[in-house]
Amino acid sequence: MSDVKALTDQWQRALAGDKDMFRSLVEPHLKELRAAAQHEITYRVCVGDLGSGSLSAEDLLAETMIKAWDERRHKPDNLDLKAWLLGLLYRTADLLVGEERQIGELAPVSLDAPAADMAAATGWRQPADFEAWEEVIPDPKSTPEEIAPAVESQPGALPERGRRILLMHDRHGISLQQAAFATSSSVSEARELLLESRQTLLDGREASGARRE
Repeated sequence: MSDVKALTDQWQRALAGDKDMFRSLVEPHLKELRAAAQHEITYRVCVGDLGSGSLSAEDLLAETMIKAWDERRHKPDNLDLKAWLLGLLYRTADLLVGEERQIGELAPVSLDAPAADMAAATGWRQPADFEAWEEVIPDPKSTPEEIAPAVESQPGALPERGRRILLMHDRHGISLQQAAFATSSSVSEARELLLESRQTLLDGREASGARRE
């Protein structure tokens, strides 16, 4: 049996309700997901979206795993498991940050107000150019280990989707098509955001080095 066929069969068992199989499939990605969650929390604190200590990386990871199990039947077939989990982690972070902001502001809620569109936060939209061949992208000038600290050192410098595409592609090794899918971007848009985000980080590092001199 091929690896692809075996993985498909295992995923079908998870879809049918086999929690042990689901855990065995997501377990190889937990280390990267934990690192992504830690960066997400650190970054959100840096830009003022969260108060220090209001939400932990373990909270975010745990909530993501709950949502992954609950929403496993909604995973698009052509979205890799790691890309799906990372995309779900980012969407979960958005929801949790929104809830924290609501609690912090103690905003009164009208009974006549429309309910929040939870489906919009967890829906997946395949880019129209998903099947296009990925264009050649120059190698990043930062190593995967340098990406998150570089982003955290320049809070707010990158557009949100650009930050996430940069992290997914350059830090976590997700293909551009998959990163585009997970961030509701076209592949061409994801490429532009990736290159612009790399350049912004590089410019920021060079400016910081010049100030130190």
